Amino acid sequence: MKEFDVKLVEEALNSDDIAVRKQCIEECDEANAKEFAAVYFEAWKKWDLRFQLRTSALLRNKRECRRNILIEAMKDGDDKYWLCSHLLQSSPNDYEDLLLTMIVNSKYDTKLLAADHLQEYDSPLVRDSLRQNLTHEDPFVVLASAIALAKTGDDDVYNILKNNLQNDDFWLRSWAVQGVGEFGKIEDLEVLLPFLKDEDDDVKDNAYYAVSMLGKDDVIDIVAAGLADANHRVKSAAMWGLVGMGGKKAYGILKAALNTETDKEIRQEIIDRISDFRVEEM
Repeated sequence: MKEFDVKLVEEALNSDDIAVRKQCIEECDEANAKEFAAVYFEAWKKWDLRFQLRTSALLRNKRECRRNILIEAMKDGDDKYWLCSHLLQSSPNDYEDLLLTMIVNSKYDTKLLAADHLQEYDSPLVRDSLRQNLTHEDPFVVLASAIALAKTGDDDVYNILKNNLQNDDFWLRSWAVQGVGEFGKIEDLEVLLPFLKDEDDDVKDNAYYAVSMLGKDDVIDIVAAGLADANHRVKSAAMWGLVGMGGKKAYGILKAALNTETDKEIRQEIIDRISDFRVEEM
């Protein structure tokens, strides 16, 4: 095992030369993952957002380094949603213990991020842990865990989510909207439609996403209508909803939107989402 030189790694990760930083990350030794993660996380806080996001790709094949950086992020008092998001995106689904910890100990968006990833686990141990959270004193832990369990189709989980649709807290309301959509029941369309006009943008975002999960043919025009919304975030939610639904009609709707959209930033986002479609859908 190569001896870990803290000072040398600190200097490299804090260098003004991006090439030096990249080389240090690419050459990090998995055997020194814990020590590297502590130094990396402190340096990460000082980097600009663009470089923060780029570095996750450099860690794609560094499983232990990613794991230990996530541990460092969870120790921190501030929410590090972007770091967690991109590290988990480039990792295999084998971090259930960390994800379960994130559900309980992290803040808003990171709880939801963990819930989205935990949906993919069908381990009895994971599901039992999530079910125990349904009686947690923190309502955010309860709803995040309910979303993570949505694919089980459990009636108790469904009722917890539906009972929070009118919650005064916009975060909890938006999560409940998403969770109900995750169940994919077309009969919930009438229940979810009012949230497309909710006073809070987070709720509106999640409403478009939720409606998109209820069935392609029945709701595609409703989701597409979000592309005409004045709010950029709502447009984005509608785009992601169409990508999730897939198919030639959804692809055609986004292509048509590109022809009429004038905002440069939104046009680029439409182009990015169009590229997410499979060749056979074009």
